Amino acid sequence: MNIQGGDDIKSFSFLFTLFFSIILLCCYGSPGLASSVPEFYYFNPDSSQANLSELNEEMTDFFEKQGYDISFQAFVHLQDFQEQIKKSKPAFILMPSWYFAELGDTSKIKPLFCPGHHGHKSYTKVLLTSKAFKIAINTLPRKSLAMTSMGSRTLTILNRIMFDKLGVDAAEMNIIYVPKDLDALIAVAIGQVDLALVCQENISELRRINPILLGGVKSILKSSPIGLPILCYTEGSTSPAARDIFKKILLNSSGKINKPKILEMIQIDDWKTAEN
Repeated sequence: MNIQGGDDIKSFSFLFTLFFSIILLCCYGSPGLASSVPEFYYFNPDSSQANLSELNEEMTDFFEKQGYDISFQAFVHLQDFQEQIKKSKPAFILMPSWYFAELGDTSKIKPLFCPGHHGHKSYTKVLLTSKAFKIAINTLPRKSLAMTSMGSRTLTILNRIMFDKLGVDAAEMNIIYVPKDLDALIAVAIGQVDLALVCQENISELRRINPILLGGVKSILKSSPIGLPILCYTEGSTSPAARDIFKKILLNSSGKINKPKILEMIQIDDWKTAEN
């Protein structure tokens, strides 16, 4: 009797545990099978959009009104962006063209859209200095230069888009990296650095807002064209069907959705499907 009673208790205990596990599975789902919300990351240090909290809110509101459940996150710092991409492998990423080029052909991150702005697929940067400084080309190697990072190939890119034609090596300059393009612009305007490399469009925007601040700066040189940021997807983190829905949302939003505002905030007014 004791043995039989022990078996009954064990059987009851097993059945109770199994039943309780099923209840938990129904209520909370299996950790391995639970559906996750796709992530959309944004990183563009050359954008004039300084209020990323507002951008996060507007993007979240935009996709919610479309009935598309997605988590949008904008990044200020390159290192945070890089670490988070490796950690969570987001479904969609809007990233600088130089970062996409740095990933190489073997990456699982592939182009989805090539954005346009005012009919262009590229933008230019301008080398600025104070009007009070008399900077000659041969003195550039000894000057401080504020700019946003262009990744591990920053010096190579700098020489290609600007300094090679001057016979100047960017490695000989004192480069000070700042999180946002506007930070470099303000730094040169208030005399914290000798030079700043800034987007032409951001100069125009800040001059419109605060013409006095930029009244004391002058341009020295304009860069070669730089490709606009690229909207990508991560293989394995999103299905072809999910990508098609995402494309349709960006291309075919109704007039009731506040699409123009979010595109204005990220300085994009056109989407062209990338050839994969």
